[in-house]
Amino acid sequence: MNDLLTARSRPFAAFPPLAAVLATTAGLLLAAVMASVLLGVRSVAVTDIWQAFTAFDPNNPEQIVIRQIRLPQTLGGLLVGASLGMAGAIMQAVTRNPLADPGLLGVNAGATAGIVLPLFLLGMTDPSAFVWPALAGAFLASSLIWALGASGLGVLGLLIAGAALSAFLFSLVNGLLLISQSALDIYRKWVLGSLQGITLDEIAALLPVFLVGFAAAAFAARFLNALALGNDLARALGTNVRLASLFSLLAITCLCAASVALAGPIGFIGLLMPHAARLVSRGDMRLTVLFSALFGAIFLLVADTVGRLVFPGLQIEAGLTIALLGGPIMVVLIRRGRVVAL
Repeated sequence: MNDLLTARSRPFAAFPPLAAVLATTAGLLLAAVMASVLLGVRSVAVTDIWQAFTAFDPNNPEQIVIRQIRLPQTLGGLLVGASLGMAGAIMQAVTRNPLADPGLLGVNAGATAGIVLPLFLLGMTDPSAFVWPALAGAFLASSLIWALGASGLGVLGLLIAGAALSAFLFSLVNGLLLISQSALDIYRKWVLGSLQGITLDEIAALLPVFLVGFAAAAFAARFLNALALGNDLARALGTNVRLASLFSLLAITCLCAASVALAGPIGFIGLLMPHAARLVSRGDMRLTVLFSALFGAIFLLVADTVGRLVFPGLQIEAGLTIALLGGPIMVVLIRRGRVVAL
């Protein structure tokens, strides 16, 4: 059942007040940001944050940790979490598939191939250099899917094409990794998905791609309520289905490509956050996309912070923490009937 019909079948009073939800979400986001900056292997004080930006002391280890490690990690978590949440919400609406996630169209597979090929062919070892080949691979994969979509494939055809492309690229990647042990050693650190090692330079380089994705998502969100009813009914309501689909694909491509290039393939956010957002979005896909972004940023920052604190002196990658937290949450949502067909 699509979001509009779900909203009509559910009493309006059953939804919490929108203002209260926004205020609570904003408070949780602020708390997640502060925890991400303050907590970790080396905890810092709130006063250190102020001094790190107003009276920076290059000999103060706490201030160095804040400016060179925690700040990039937190900004990266905000961008990646919000991007994956938005991409998941848009993909589930466009495909009308509650189990769709950003990796379904081959974007993650393209980024992965973009990493492994330079590792295997060029012997690249610097993780900071992964950004551009990952971004290029993701865009090439999505461009191929986009071209197939323009040739007349429907939603089901796009999903099948994306699955086929992902299978081919991952088979290629696995074959290359079996040949090269050195490439495997470097790749397995990236493939877990992590905010560790993100730099402000990488964020600045990818920020235009994120901004294009956010703009395309904001534009596409205007049409998602109609698209969720089906293409035929959307056309009858005056929606330009092709334009809406192209902007949706552009948003998914930019947001997923930049996220994977920055932090690696992080799962569950794009799958789980739209379902959480629908609990408070009143069946309006514009609100679903907004809350998916906010919840995604909160979830990723919390997971990253928890990964720093579970084992003192050791940081678990955010991708692993999210898998451990996201699995049980998804099971709870399913058992309570919160995961339904769109």
